[in-house]
Amino acid sequence: MNYQINEIKENSNQQALERLKQLIVNLGLSKAEFARKLGYKSPHPIYMILNGSNKISNSFIRKLELSTLRVNTEWLLHGDGEMRTKEILNLQYGNEVFHNGRVIYPRRLSKHQVLILALKFAELIYDSPEDYYFTIEVQSISKFGLGFVFTKFSSDPDPKFDEVTYAGIMHYVNINPEWKITGYYDSWRNSQETARCQNLLNDQVMDEFDSVIRKYLLDLHENFEFPEKDLFKSSITSHEGFITIYENLPRDHSSRPS
Repeated sequence: MNYQINEIKENSNQQALERLKQLIVNLGLSKAEFARKLGYKSPHPIYMILNGSNKISNSFIRKLELSTLRVNTEWLLHGDGEMRTKEILNLQYGNEVFHNGRVIYPRRLSKHQVLILALKFAELIYDSPEDYYFTIEVQSISKFGLGFVFTKFSSDPDPKFDEVTYAGIMHYVNINPEWKITGYYDSWRNSQETARCQNLLNDQVMDEFDSVIRKYLLDLHENFEFPEKDLFKSSITSHEGFITIYENLPRDHSSRPS
């Protein structure tokens, strides 16, 4: 009996492998291009699956589901349905992320889900976030994107002003509806003025943020549920539409930048 079960599983794996080969041909992609579409830095994992050294894993399936290829994984694994998922009508961008046939836009996350992503960004920005006083604010941008503002505070009075103020070094991070970083820059701010400093976005920074976002989406995909409440309609926003989702401030912090 065990032999028969193992034989069935082996046949199923072999059939899934043949369907994977068929899929790559149908997509018109090389193996290296297919690997890049799934977020692999090297085509080696795809080669290992295709030559039978590695089996199709849950990790591979999650990457496929989160890609823009719109592959029906039930077809790939079991032969059920069509090869490609049906096109979702009225897509506004073209590279959306899907979960069970519905689009996951950054704007549609719950407050808790947004906070998890924001804290992962904070680890990139500050290296050791636990060593700093900072706040995180979030704003809806580009209809379905998100804009984050990370403000790091000093616990010392600003000597430039008579009143006690707290200088803030701010980092702005914008992600579009396709989960791509479209802006990353910093400025300094205190109670009386704000100064724009420099654009920090380059290829290396984009790769670092992209890696964080992709890992976040893979983790999110495990137990994702669309929130019942809209974050920006169920929370109190400032006059600029920002919501404060995280605060770690000194106890005597009585004057925040505005």
